[in-house]
Amino acid sequence: MLIVQVITPERKAVDAKTNFVAAPLFDGEIGIASGRSPLVGRLGAGELRIGRGEKAIRYFVRGGFLQVVNDEVYLLTDAAEPVDEIDHAEAAQRLTAEASQTAHGDAAIEKRLKATEAARTRLRLASR
Repeated sequence: MLIVQVITPERKAVDAKTNFVAAPLFDGEIGIASGRSPLVGRLGAGELRIGRGEKAIRYFVRGGFLQVVNDEVYLLTDAAEPVDEIDHAEAAQRLTAEASQTAHGDAAIEKRLKATEAARTRLRLASR
């Protein structure tokens, strides 16, 4: 069994025991099962699944870090929102707002692109 904790700046969003975790890293997705070697990774924006199949608990997470050590999985993230609580209309409005922002300079453009992609992923999860 794995112990999973998801911590945001505001609260501990998840404290659970499970047999599987799938998390979005900045460069892809990783699956974690019991016995996994120690790991530290950078989170991207996407779907966090805790458990398997129909019984999976699903969250939208946005950035942060993941650590795996001794069958304990810790995620420190900016946001952890249960997928079934995401309002589709609000998510669509947020995507429109992020996409319409004006950005000047490389850093601002990259920030806008990341925010737009996170909003697009959040809307996709709300649409399921």
